[in-house]
Amino acid sequence: MVIFYLSIPILYRLALNNADFVKSAINDLLARGLIVETLDTSIPFVVNPLTVAVQSNNKKRLILDLREINRHLWKQSVKFEDMRIAKHYINAHSYIFKYDVHSAYHHVDIFPPHTKYLGFAWELDGVKNIFKFLVLPFGLSTACYIFTKLTRPLIKKWRGEGKQIIMYLDDGLDVHDDKELCTQMSIQVKKDIISSGFVPKAEKSMWTPTKNLTFLGTHIDTDKGIFTIPDNRIDKIMSTISDIDLCLSKSGKVFVRKVASLELMHKAHSRKYSSNKGILSVKWISCRGKGNLCITRGELGDILNGEILLEIKGLYLLSSGHN
Repeated sequence: MVIFYLSIPILYRLALNNADFVKSAINDLLARGLIVETLDTSIPFVVNPLTVAVQSNNKKRLILDLREINRHLWKQSVKFEDMRIAKHYINAHSYIFKYDVHSAYHHVDIFPPHTKYLGFAWELDGVKNIFKFLVLPFGLSTACYIFTKLTRPLIKKWRGEGKQIIMYLDDGLDVHDDKELCTQMSIQVKKDIISSGFVPKAEKSMWTPTKNLTFLGTHIDTDKGIFTIPDNRIDKIMSTISDIDLCLSKSGKVFVRKVASLELMHKAHSRKYSSNKGILSVKWISCRGKGNLCITRGELGDILNGEILLEIKGLYLLSSGHN
């Protein structure tokens, strides 16, 4: 026997530590016909590891670790629509509604001859079983591109009808200044989504027009004309910055994934900037004199009150009205 590592890598350990969840998720996928158990004569060409992603709300998601497969996929660039686009649609006192597509990727079938690359193994009831995905799995590097392109015709239709709507993967937001018209738009959008074969997620959708909701981790209040980052996201930012600083102080190294998480955080969020339109543009201002990424909660609180989002790589994100 050759031992390739001293301990189980953390990604795979997450699956083992959440064995009950993994078993439940696999049984659910089987029941819905999204995966299939393979026979000895049809074992997948590639059997990939499993991992579990734990979201900020402690919700877990089963991920197929396709890093080896992803190396061989053609890299496609895709432009996502997020709060940077939404801010151009939202006015003071606008009405807004949002929707979420349930298990978005699982609506997309995989070309049958290619399912052999999407295999994985797991032990159920003491027996090792090998399965393969029949639909687009979480973990495929081209999944975001595929699903975004798949929903583009819907966005084109809605905007052609005059709807001010955006869609970030499976999350959508629509805006109108008139409540009655916004209600009519909500009814039509929901109908179009269902007619297209997608299933809206009831608990994460808000079809009744409102002036207050949270979208992509940002709370929108159109009456006050502000965007606000929830406290739990601020805590996550602070924790990540502290982790990076600790790693740098100990070894001078930090995982790219950790820094990338900050890069993702700053793209979709702004803190507190208002105008007649409801939102101002933002800009990066160099932070002179800071030698590392670590700032205290007190400093962050002062910064946020001054309309600064956060510091990344020696930069502060400010509202454009800030000098």
